[in-house]
Amino acid sequence: IRNFLNENIGRATGNGGMQSITNLHIQMMESPGHRVAILDPQARVIGIGMARSHKRFFLTQEFGE
Repeated sequence: IRNFLNENIGRATGNGGMQSITNLHIQMMESPGHRVAILDPQARVIGIGMARSHKRFFLTQEFGE
């Protein structure tokens, strides 16, 4: 990412696999601060990282130009 704009970090718990990840995305879209970063019209590139530890899912999103 050349010019960093925003970052989102989230965590979900459960055994749901993709369901847990989907729920985490829904939570981010319902959070005003996270939603602004996701929908920022200046963001042209995104970096996404996900990790799983036991029953926890961690998600990071980096937005830039």
